[in-house]
Amino acid sequence: MLLFLFSSAWLIIQVEKNYEITHYFDSLWWTMVTITTVGYGDFVPQTFLGKLFGILIMFIGLFLISFITGQLATFMINRESLKKKGLISLKNLKNHYIICGWRNDLFQIIELISEAQNNKTIVLINDQNPEIMEALLTGFDDLNISFIKGDYMNTITLEKGSISKAEKVIVLADETEKGTMREIDSKTVMTVINIKNLNPRCYVIAELLDDKFSHYLELSQCDEIVSTNHLNRKILSKTMINGGLSSIMDHLFSEHLDLVDIPDIYIGYTYQEIKEIYQKPGNIIIGVLENTGNLYQRKKDAIKEAQKTADISKLVGNLKTAKELKSNLPVINPDSAYHVKNNSKLITIKRI
Repeated sequence: MLLFLFSSAWLIIQVEKNYEITHYFDSLWWTMVTITTVGYGDFVPQTFLGKLFGILIMFIGLFLISFITGQLATFMINRESLKKKGLISLKNLKNHYIICGWRNDLFQIIELISEAQNNKTIVLINDQNPEIMEALLTGFDDLNISFIKGDYMNTITLEKGSISKAEKVIVLADETEKGTMREIDSKTVMTVINIKNLNPRCYVIAELLDDKFSHYLELSQCDEIVSTNHLNRKILSKTMINGGLSSIMDHLFSEHLDLVDIPDIYIGYTYQEIKEIYQKPGNIIIGVLENTGNLYQRKKDAIKEAQKTADISKLVGNLKTAKELKSNLPVINPDSAYHVKNNSKLITIKRI
């Protein structure tokens, strides 16, 4: 296209240089408006050869523009088709959420996440049928949600979803897997290990069907573990003992339970002092959540802090404490003299 444009401009000025078109830029301008069939009429060939060549440029220009437009349209259609099938790489994304795995209630999970984080880009990685995924995504046309088809335990598949720049990842107990609960949980553990190797600073939440694998996830520095069966057993048993608790828990989770960041200036304050600052009508503080955020970073900070002492016996004890540090440790209704630690959040019940 460019070769044709510049060579045509050169030929025109050779034919018309004694008439209106005397400069190469004017020739280039005339050639361009002729190829695109705009035809402003500010320059007009005066010679027979110039007019004949102008007609030839128009026909060739129409063909080239049609060809380029057709190729561009084909590219866009093919890209959209590949995107719907989950075959497009999204390596330029950053600070996004990734959901690995499939659940039959995935639509509702996305809906709840998008309500709280409606501007957040979400990438779904699973091996579900593309037609089912396309049907699911049609319900979120107004949101920035993409799909990548493949085995989310595979490094290449994760990299297509820009795992190295992701902010948070949820690994679901995949319902498309046909193995036993043990096999499904094993895949979850292996996926978390892989994710943490690729991006240790990413906040990873893993769903387990059985809490027997919790230890392995803790060793892999998984930031948060949701043991489905463990939670269900607790809810059922507590509801059996105290009828109505399931309704209370559902209500708290859906609307009222919330976490509030504590500014650095208040770190070291007592629980009573913090309550006096934050306790407001319609906002009840019930405790503190310690060691929030990325577990890898929390342990790194704790080890750095532990090494500040010159006492060897204290150093060993501090390092052991740092190594055993657990993510998201809830302290419900602590003593008034309890001092708020770094990387903590307030657990609150807010009135809706």
